[in-house]
Amino acid sequence: MKKVFLVIVLIYSGFTAVAQNPTRVEIPVELYRNQLRDGQLPPDLEGSPYDHEEFIAGTVTVKDSDPVPAMLRYDVYRDNIEMQEGESTVSLLKRDYIIATINQDKFVIAKYMPKNEDVRQGYLIQLNDGPIKLLKRKSKRFLPATETFSTYKAEKPPRFLDQTDYYLSSGKEYAEDIKLRKKNILNAMDNASDASKIVKELDLDLSEENDVIRLLNMLNNNDAM
Repeated sequence: MKKVFLVIVLIYSGFTAVAQNPTRVEIPVELYRNQLRDGQLPPDLEGSPYDHEEFIAGTVTVKDSDPVPAMLRYDVYRDNIEMQEGESTVSLLKRDYIIATINQDKFVIAKYMPKNEDVRQGYLIQLNDGPIKLLKRKSKRFLPATETFSTYKAEKPPRFLDQTDYYLSSGKEYAEDIKLRKKNILNAMDNASDASKIVKELDLDLSEENDVIRLLNMLNNNDAM
């Protein structure tokens, strides 16, 4: 099997560390792929396909290994996480045992079901731990340039439309689409009465991401007691 050396480490059982440098390991090519530069996007595009254009210091964790520092960025449009390796760029394979952390956002591969659509699999940001999890999905929709023959309306260049969706994971094989509204959140809880009491006691606003996370953490802690 062809093997290559990368400064960025993906630690995996069976990998052989290089004794001279503990931050380098031999990585089977099955765990990463070369990032092919896509030239299909128009040069006059407004916006960026990335969450952040620049690479940011983050970590990569494989299975139960210790996190390893890496320079990363998230290509929202193509749903890829890229790693900087010298002057080249490679991207992580989408495996549920590979976790990337960028700007304190924990990117996991998970199955999810958008509203009125089939189950998909891709990167979601895991916002809390425990049996009940809130996950966030970022996406960018490409909008081509629009022409107009009217003198009253200006032409619009090609651009991206940013979108954020939330999903709730509670033991099923996939996370389900959820709107951050009080009624939707409470109806999705098995212990809706306990959840309602917590919301009232803490005066939580379930249209706010942080308050939903507080609620789920309280419910998860109660279940663990």
